[in-house]
Amino acid sequence: MCLLSGVTASMLCRTMKSDCRLKMPIMQRFFLQRSCTFLIAVAVKDAIRAAVHDPKNHTEIKVSSAYQISRLIRNAFAHAPFHPIWSIDPDCRDRTFEVGDIVSLNTKGLNEQPFDWRHYGGPLAILRLSQFTRTIILKDTQLNYSEPIDPKEIYIQQGNLLLIKVDSLPPGAKRIL
Repeated sequence: MCLLSGVTASMLCRTMKSDCRLKMPIMQRFFLQRSCTFLIAVAVKDAIRAAVHDPKNHTEIKVSSAYQISRLIRNAFAHAPFHPIWSIDPDCRDRTFEVGDIVSLNTKGLNEQPFDWRHYGGPLAILRLSQFTRTIILKDTQLNYSEPIDPKEIYIQQGNLLLIKVDSLPPGAKRIL
């Protein structure tokens, strides 16, 4: 997980126009969620564009809606990733884009409004949109999820300090209690 430095945190507080009474772990989760939302939206948009000719005007409503939702979320983050603002194209305003019971985005009154996950359904909706894109649009049936491989070395980050976990002290090292 990314840890915010004091300088970055104070810059983000000014960007958010808050007094930063939030604890750092709360802020970290907040920005981690936003980062993941942006990255998934970009990946979905790019995957659809690679697989579908003219996805904006596709005859299948779910495909065009999936593309528009991912594109509009991406656009909200494009110019101000720490404080995203909806930037709805004129042809997409006052419309509702739906992908079944997976995700829905009603753009009425959203243009130039602060981005809020409640507008489209939140983290699980964007995750389900990526699953829909992978299985339905990309037709990927090879969903091989294997157990993660444990790393040989474990690194721990405390601020700017990087630590490595060891099983025993190196030769000549002195134990500090």
